[in-house]
Amino acid sequence: LAGLTRFRPVILTAITTILGLVPMVFGLTIRFSERDLLVGAPSSQWWVDLSSTIAGGLTFATFLTLVATPALLALGISIKVAPNFFSKINFLRKNQEEVKVN
Repeated sequence: LAGLTRFRPVILTAITTILGLVPMVFGLTIRFSERDLLVGAPSSQWWVDLSSTIAGGLTFATFLTLVATPALLALGISIKVAPNFFSKINFLRKNQEEVKVN
């Protein structure tokens, strides 16, 4: 239930940040004072690497937050339940073997 309440804010934050980084990822320089758009300007070359890293990391972190963490938590719960389940099965099998022998 907590994952559902956090889903929308996490997705909205990640998407707006990634979309905001798209111009830098593609090496676009927007000069608002001159109303000009430059592609591949020397000043944007350093920002391409940085923005690509941030956008990729944010995408991966969002996936981990929304998919992998809840899945691993659910797996941990099932691992805690599994030993009790299998011990009951083994107990029933032993009882059935004892009934057959007697």
